[in-house]
Amino acid sequence: MRYLAFTTLLAVVNIPIASAVVRGFALGTWKDGSSGQCRLGSDWDKAFKDLKALPQKIVTIHLTTSTGGCAVLNDAVPAAIKAGAQIFQGLYATGSDDTFDAELNALTSAIVTHGSSWLIGIEVGSQDLANVAAGNPGADAATIVKRINKVRTVMADYVHNVPIGHTEPAATWLKTAAAHGGIIDASDYVGLSEFPFFDGLTVNAAATAVSDRLSQVQAISGSKVVWVMQTGWPVSGATIKNAVPSVANAQYYWQNVACTLWNVRGTNTFWFTYYDVGASTSFGVYSKSGAAIYDLKLCPAAS
Repeated sequence: MRYLAFTTLLAVVNIPIASAVVRGFALGTWKDGSSGQCRLGSDWDKAFKDLKALPQKIVTIHLTTSTGGCAVLNDAVPAAIKAGAQIFQGLYATGSDDTFDAELNALTSAIVTHGSSWLIGIEVGSQDLANVAAGNPGADAATIVKRINKVRTVMADYVHNVPIGHTEPAATWLKTAAAHGGIIDASDYVGLSEFPFFDGLTVNAAATAVSDRLSQVQAISGSKVVWVMQTGWPVSGATIKNAVPSVANAQYYWQNVACTLWNVRGTNTFWFTYYDVGASTSFGVYSKSGAAIYDLKLCPAAS
């Protein structure tokens, strides 16, 4: 697939990498988490308004796809710019080269149309190696490295200092270096996706596990910064072993994971998720009424 060409010169934007801790939310494409209804412009406006109203004044989100069955960036980017917010943009890396090129082309088109002030980073695939190991669709390590390099080449014409990398759970990163085939070396950052709820841990043990796993991944990442790209605890759904979805447990996980990552450990972290009331296991912090489901009070300051 060919990328967009221009008849006018587009200046390469040099975006400084932020030194402040990024406090963000991970959002999906669907309006309610599962219905297949795309979030439209007004939905994105509401999302940014709600997130900015939190005590943390969230102005950064993480998206895992630039297409996802919706023209995601056509609506999300103007809303982000209007709200003074930024997006850590994911590119879905599972599938054919044509599928990935469509993702990359959508990102390029959004930059051409809206500039790049809204773009804080690029994620090339999420949990692909873990999915492959579980017998599910995903890209292998060599494909991820190839696609990271391709994104870096294409983006060099448009932006500078926007980190590019890949996301996996700690269990995948902690395998031998050969198992992830040079992805860390090819990346500017290392993305971590952690949901100890699905491991069946109690919420108390889960909070400890996230901290321990982060430390272990940081230890193998050398000079690369580790971003927690997704973590959260469900407010409703089925129990898995000792992991119980509930408002009280989601509140505990927020206070003992989000607050610790942001304020104590200084880790760039995206919380999963803003709103997904249609999901069978719901992680959303907002209800249909538009109110927060649990207390998202300001995290205590770091000591």
